[in-house]
Amino acid sequence: MVAMTDKGNWAQQEFRTVDLGDKRLDRRLVEVVANLAAAPRESIPTASEGWAETQAAYRLFRNEKVTAEKILRPHAEETMRRIAKLPVALVLQDTTGLDYSAKKNKLKDAGPINRESDVGILLHPQLVVTPEGIHQGILDAEMWTRDVETLGRHRDYAKRDFEEKETRRWRDGYRITARVAETCPETQLVSIGDRESDIYELLLEAAKNPLENMHFVIRARHNRCLDQRDTAAGGAVYVKMYDCVAQRKPLGSVTIHVSRQKNRKARDAELELRAARLELKSPHIKNLPNVTAWCVHAKEIDPPSDEEPVEWYLLTDLPCETLDQAATALQYYAMRWQIEVFFRVLKSGCKVEELQFESVDRLQPCLAVYMIAAWRILNLMMLGRQCPDLPCDLLLTEAEWKAAWQIRRRTPPPDDPPSLGEMITIISSLGGHLGRKCDGNPGPKSMWIGLHRIMEFALAWNTFGPGASTKDP
Repeated sequence: MVAMTDKGNWAQQEFRTVDLGDKRLDRRLVEVVANLAAAPRESIPTASEGWAETQAAYRLFRNEKVTAEKILRPHAEETMRRIAKLPVALVLQDTTGLDYSAKKNKLKDAGPINRESDVGILLHPQLVVTPEGIHQGILDAEMWTRDVETLGRHRDYAKRDFEEKETRRWRDGYRITARVAETCPETQLVSIGDRESDIYELLLEAAKNPLENMHFVIRARHNRCLDQRDTAAGGAVYVKMYDCVAQRKPLGSVTIHVSRQKNRKARDAELELRAARLELKSPHIKNLPNVTAWCVHAKEIDPPSDEEPVEWYLLTDLPCETLDQAATALQYYAMRWQIEVFFRVLKSGCKVEELQFESVDRLQPCLAVYMIAAWRILNLMMLGRQCPDLPCDLLLTEAEWKAAWQIRRRTPPPDDPPSLGEMITIISSLGGHLGRKCDGNPGPKSMWIGLHRIMEFALAWNTFGPGASTKDP
C-alpha cells in the first residue's frame, strides 16, 4: 500500500492509468496533483514549487486536452478497485453550489446558483464510503452552470421532458452506480440520496433494471399515493403512503448518531421504526407504470425539549421485514452526512471558491483535482477513527511520522511505527485540536492543517534529519 501522504508516490499510484493524449501532460498532471493535494489550503502559486511550477499548473488547466472527466477517470478506476474488495459500498450523491460571486468579473460564464444574486457553478458528485464511514473515492462528478435568462421562468416545468430537467442527475447518478455494480458482482452497492432525490424516474429506473447487488435508500419528500382507494374517505381519493406506514406495528427502536446542523445539535437519538412494502401509484401527469418499494418510518422517541424530533420517511428496495433489516437501511441513510462533510472540506479546507480562472471550462479540471485532495483528507481522518490500531506506516511515510512524533512528543521516535490512532492524535494536535473529552474526535479542519504541517516537517527531516545525506550537493 502506498502511503496516503507520500506526495509523489501517492499521485503516481492514483493516476497510473491517466491518459490525456500526451505523456508530458500525464507527467505534469501527477506533479500538479501532488503539489495541490499536499497543500490544499494554499493558493495554486503558494502550493506550487516556484513560479515555473505555477505557470505549468495554469497551462495544464488551460489545455483543451485536460478536462475534469479525464482527471477523474483514473481516480474512479482506482475507486472501483477498492469497491471490488468491499462487501458493501454506499454511493452518496448530492448537489452543492460553488459561489464565485466575488469573482464574477473574472469568471464571466458563471451562472446563478440560487434565486438570490449569487453566481457560480453547481457540482453533483458520486462519493463512495463504507457503512463505517471510510471514504473510498469519487466515481463521477457532474458540473454545470444555469442560464440566467431562463432560471425560474418555465411555467410548465412538470410537463417538460425529463431529460431537460436538472433532476435527471439523480437518476443518472443511480445509473452510474448500477454500472459499477455490474463490474463488481461481489459487492453490494447502495445509492443514497436526500429528499431532493425523491423523483419517480429514479424509482422506476431501479424497478426496470433490477440487479441483485444494487439497491437504493432515499429520503422521501412526497407523500405519494398508493394504488388503492381510501374507503374511509368514500373511495374518492387514494390512500397516502405516510398514513399507511403509520398504521403498521412498530418493529422496535434503534439508536443512531445525528450529525449537527444549523438548527440542531449533534446527539444520539432513539428512533422507533415502522416499515411497509407498498405499491406506489405513478404521478398521473407522467403516465408511467406503478412501482413497488419499502417505506421505512423512523421517528425519534423523547427528543430534547428544545429540539425538533428527528423524523424520516425512507424509500428503499432493500427488504425491511424485520427490525434488523429496517435498521440497516436507516444506518445506510445516516451515512449521507459524509457528503456534507466532503463539501465542507472542499470549500473551507481546499478553498475552491477562491480559485481564479477566466472560464468555467478551465476551472472544472482544477476542481476535479481538489475533489481528490478532499477525499484523501477524509479517508485518513475516518481510517484513524475506525481502524486506530493499524500501523501508521500504512498511510504515512517514515519521515512524516518520525518528524511529527519528535516535534510533538519531544522524544526520539520509537523503532516500530506507532498506531494510526496515536498518529491521528498528533496530526490533529498540530492542526489545533486540543484533544479534550469535550472536543470529540478530530475534525477535517484540524486534519488538513496538521497534514500540511507534517509534510513540511518531513521535508526538513529528509534534509537535515538522521537519515539525511552528508555529501555536498
